[in-house]
Amino acid sequence: MDKVYVVTQGDYFENRLCAIFSDKTLAETYIRAFGDFCGEELAVEEWDLDPFAGQLQQGFKPYLVKMNKQGQMLDLAPQTLPFADADSFCFDIQNNLQLKLFASDQEQAESAANLKRAGLIASGRWPENL
Repeated sequence: MDKVYVVTQGDYFENRLCAIFSDKTLAETYIRAFGDFCGEELAVEEWDLDPFAGQLQQGFKPYLVKMNKQGQMLDLAPQTLPFADADSFCFDIQNNLQLKLFASDQEQAESAANLKRAGLIASGRWPENL
């Protein structure tokens, strides 16, 4: 996947984009050239160009799925906040799977979550106790 290099100014709460480059070295040169005049620290962030292009072109939607080890669906909802990496997962404090994924509908999202659950159990990667 192609990358772009975004020069930002400010902090987490007040952040603005200053410039976007296709080359990291050029973004760093920009910071050296303009950094002294900005009054705030400039930083280079690496972003994916056209993230999730295939899924979006196929009409897939992002979902957040929560499922327990026995396969019971605890929550299945369209994801309203953008996420950086599809098919990422974690476990909550009760050892329930939380999975972000793209799917055509809720049925496909549930099926994909079940496949992920089975794979995690089979590989021994589902935690017993946190």
